[in-house]
Order: sequence, then C-alpha cells, then structure tokens
Amino acid sequence: MRIHFLHVRGHGPAPLPIILTHGWPGSFLEMLKLIPLLSNPEEFGGDPQDAFDVVVPVCRASAFPTSPRRPG
Repeated sequence: MRIHFLHVRGHGPAPLPIILTHGWPGSFLEMLKLIPLLSNPEEFGGDPQDAFDVVVPVCRASAFPTSPRRPG
C-alpha cells in the first residue's frame, strides 16, 4: 500500500515530530491552517523552541479499501 502524507519540517532548534490524523469523513485539508502554527511558532509570536516537524497522513476512504499484497 502506498501512504501519501504531508511532511513540514519545523523552524526551530530541535523540532519534535508530531503526527496529525483525521477520520472519515474528514480530510487532511482540515489541518492546513494548523501546520504553520506548529512548524513555525516564531512567525506567530511563539517560541521557536516549541516547533514541530509535522506529518499529516492523507487517509483515503473507500467503500472497497485495499489490503496489503505483501508483507512490509
């Protein structure tokens, strides 16, 4: 299975990784306004020490979900 995701690196000295997920019928688009706040807090008046590397998986929903065809 291919997993599509957005990955935005944080603009701080030591950004922590964070994963933002959504559920059906949501979309990764709901996270777009939040990503800059988390990845670059200094731009919004925050402390750069609080920056995150943000990963947002694009969860595709379907009536017929695919299954992995091989391990890995």
